[in-house]
Amino acid sequence: MKNEPFSLQDVLLLKEEDRHTRCLLRGGETIMLAGRPEAVLNRFCLRAGSSLSGRIESFCELLHVRQKAAVLISEKSGHMYFPLTGMKQPGCTWVSHNDLFRYRAVGPDRSLLIFADGTRQEVDCNIRVIRKQAARCEAYLDLLQAEGLYDADAGRIMELLQKKQ
Repeated sequence: MKNEPFSLQDVLLLKEEDRHTRCLLRGGETIMLAGRPEAVLNRFCLRAGSSLSGRIESFCELLHVRQKAAVLISEKSGHMYFPLTGMKQPGCTWVSHNDLFRYRAVGPDRSLLIFADGTRQEVDCNIRVIRKQAARCEAYLDLLQAEGLYDADAGRIMELLQKKQ
């Protein structure tokens, strides 16, 4: 994202708002970008030598899930985002797994996310969904690490997928 004044490591949360993406950055600053969060995540993936669709396919295949797939941007950095709803849902929010420090319920379907830098953000999501998504991210990273893929290039993931078939 050449012309954008931030890096991947700065982005704590992405939320769709009227076909744009509101990015919550470290320190609590927010910026708006054109396009949906998936387009922003795809640009992150492309910069790391992959694509959003490939990352989603890998996550679903290796963890045997069909919905709410998290996206590992790069094996080298281990940076991941997970959605709080289905990708096609209006207002879909993506959370940086790496920066999420703590979370707690503040209502039946409302949660508070606390990031490692102290930034806080309330989201319309049940705490159980956040807990499940965070656990899925850990399971995926553990699987890649066990297979020796955590620091490998994206081509080795395809090898693993072929072995599993």
